[in-house]
Amino acid sequence: MLLRRFQIAALGAVAFLSASPAWSLTETDRALLTVWTWPPFIVMPMLLAAALYGLGTIRML
Repeated sequence: MLLRRFQIAALGAVAFLSASPAWSLTETDRALLTVWTWPPFIVMPMLLAAALYGLGTIRML
């Protein structure tokens, strides 16, 4: 059971880390951080929801 949780966590980490390079391929020659326009009151609840979703999914396994 522990190995299965590790595999799911590793798969999630790979998906998360590979999303940024794939997304940056669609950008122009500008740096990614200079064009970030979302305010913190939008980003923080989204990150919190993603973290709680991930924790809940792990607890169900």
